[in-house]
Order: sequence, then structure tokens, then C-alpha cells
Amino acid sequence: MSLSVITTAFISGGTPSTKEAAFWGGEVPWTTSSPISKDAVLLKSPERFITREGLEQSATKLVPLGGLLVATRLGVGKAVVTDLPIAISQDLTGLVLNSDRADALFVAYQFKAQRIQRYLQSCSRGTTIQGISRFDVERIEIWLPPLGDQKAIADVLQTVDRANEVRQRELRLERERKAALIQSLFLYGSRAELCKQTAVGQIPVSWEVIELGALITVGPQNGIYKPLSLYGDGTPIIRIDDFDNDGRLVSRDLKRVRLSSDETVLYELEPGDVLVNRVNSLSHLGKTILVADFPDHTVFESNMMRFKVDASRIVPEYLVGYFLTARCRAYIRGRAKRAVAQSSINQGDVRSILIPLPSLDEQIKIVSLLGACERKLEKLAQEIALLDELKQAAIEESMLGRLATIPLLRKEEKL
Repeated sequence: MSLSVITTAFISGGTPSTKEAAFWGGEVPWTTSSPISKDAVLLKSPERFITREGLEQSATKLVPLGGLLVATRLGVGKAVVTDLPIAISQDLTGLVLNSDRADALFVAYQFKAQRIQRYLQSCSRGTTIQGISRFDVERIEIWLPPLGDQKAIADVLQTVDRANEVRQRELRLERERKAALIQSLFLYGSRAELCKQTAVGQIPVSWEVIELGALITVGPQNGIYKPLSLYGDGTPIIRIDDFDNDGRLVSRDLKRVRLSSDETVLYELEPGDVLVNRVNSLSHLGKTILVADFPDHTVFESNMMRFKVDASRIVPEYLVGYFLTARCRAYIRGRAKRAVAQSSINQGDVRSILIPLPSLDEQIKIVSLLGACERKLEKLAQEIALLDELKQAAIEESMLGRLATIPLLRKEEKL
């Protein structure tokens, strides 16, 4: 049935004038669609607060506790149940559902189904800001089993969400732990040695300081530039968005570009290559990744440079770990040539980076400690991905009536 059949009220929103200080900073919760995640089903806190005057003197209206908020502009299709009465902006439409027929959480989960998302995207219109109308929302076809089944399905999906939230917290904490470990290891080492002050700051007494250029055996070499018209098929090319600030490859689906065979040979990456981002916003400048398991014949784009180091003197993973430290990043930012939107470093800047260099045994120990953290991060990320897949599969199955609810209802009765 259409959503309009189970909805008793549709509530539009608005934004009090930001020029009127008397409209803001009051006690009335207010939100836009911006802080709402596409995966969320509950809204527990507002984006801002407005005054009663702001509520009364603008187009915004209050959606009651338990109402459904649907993003109809900016993030079309996001849907959450509000855990508090809240005023909304023009980005959102509020729905008050007939609680005798529909469970709001079940309906919010149903908005995550691919069928509904495809429908909403097909309705989106507008050049600068994509949006849908209230009438598009009214026409959404909702699958509505008995109310008890709806609640049971929503409970199951919330259980998956709670498990996912636990893993997400663990992932954040482990990332913080790794960041702290990186800073500690490159200041104190792994052996509790006495420390000394050097040109790079404090390091263990047995370590030396050496310019990176003295450790480089091949390069640095800047990547290849090709216009967008040549992208689409051809040779895989890694770009700065394909890896993050922690040295992880975040995209396996690399873009492709048409190159000559000579260009492919000249810019092809090999295991052991170190890639450094040389042109970017200041906060991302110097992002570094070690080439390990990229697809065959992958090349790299022009806003990066690559080089190889002498593995008999420095372990490549150790070097990449040092590039993750606040100390190394501060050095890179200090050498950056700044433009309006982007900053850059050159090959000479990279060659001049001072590296704190322990023995190979100590480097291997540090790499091992960081590797243990990274493996835990990867395991947590895999668990989160599996939970996401489980949740989406459960949503799709339940919305087609294929998720058995009788066992779930019996379990509820026992509780």
C-alpha cells in the first residue's frame, strides 16, 4: 500500500532567519538532513536549538516524538524516527504514522530497501540541489505485514545495528591506539632505551638520523598526467582518493586510463614502491602508501611521486610508518608551497626528510607491533562489512515477506 494510507499527517519544514539572533540558541530542538546518516534509523539529538520565537516566526514546524523524518532535499531518501519532538528544516518532511497499523522503525528500515531507494532517485529533480516532492513520498509503496511482525523484524534489525555500533566503537578505539603507538614507537623505540635530542627531536640513543635521499635507490619520480577524456578503460591507475591518511588502500575498484605501452612501462608500479602524495590540501599532503598487492600493470597519477629505498638499510614498512607520525607530517607541511586551494612538495623536499633510523632488528620489531594493530583493524573492518551485508540482506528479505517472523515473535514471548 502507499505510504499515504498509513500516514495521518505530513509536516513540512523551514529555517528561521540566521540574521535574527533572537531565533537561535533557545530550547526547541531543530535539525536539517545533514547530520542524519544514510544508515541511521533513530535521531537522538538535534543539530541545533531555536527559540519559541524562531519556531513561531518561520516555516519550521515540530514533528512529534516517534515521528518519521524523510530527507526530501540534500540526501534524498534518508529516513529516521525521531527520539524527541523536533523542528525540521526544508530539507526534511515529517510523517506522523498511524501507530495502530505501522511501526515507525519498521518503516524507517524499509526506506533502506533498494526498491524504495531506486524509486526515490528516479523522482529526484533539480539542477543545483536534487529533491523530491511530498507527493513522491506519499506514493511510496510500503509492504505492511501485521504489526507484531513489523516490530519483530525491526527488533532483529536493531540487534544487528547494535552489534555494528559495538564494532564501530572498537574500530575507532583501535585506530586511536595505533596512532598513539606510532607516536610512542618513533619517540622511544620498543626497548626502553635512554633517549637523546636530535634534529628530528627525541629518539633512542642507539638510533641515527639520516636524510631520506641517502636511503633512496630509485626515484623519486612524479606520476603521469592524462586528461579526463582518456579515462574509462585501459590501464588501472591509482589516484590520491584511493588511499587514506593511514596508508591503507580504500578502493580496489581503480579507475582506468588509456596509455601507450611505453607509458605503462615507465609508470608501472612494483611491489616495494613507496607512493607519496605531492599535491593536495595541506591536511592530506604527504599521504603515503607502500605498494604491495595492486593489480598488475597499475600506474600512478601525476599528483604523486614514487621511489624505492635500500631494503638492506631501511624496512619500507618502517619508513611508511614514520610518514604517519605527527613529526613527519609537520615537517612536510612546513616545506609545502601553498596555493589558493592546494599545497605541494617537490622531490627535493622528500629527499631532505630526516629519518630516525634504528637497527634493522628494531625496525622489524616496530613494523611487527604496528602490523598487529593493522591486522586487528582489518578484522574489525571485515566484521563491520559483514554486518552491513547481513543487515541489507535482512531488509531486502523482510520487505519481500521472506524473513520468517514467527520464531522471532516466540522468542519475544519467552523474554
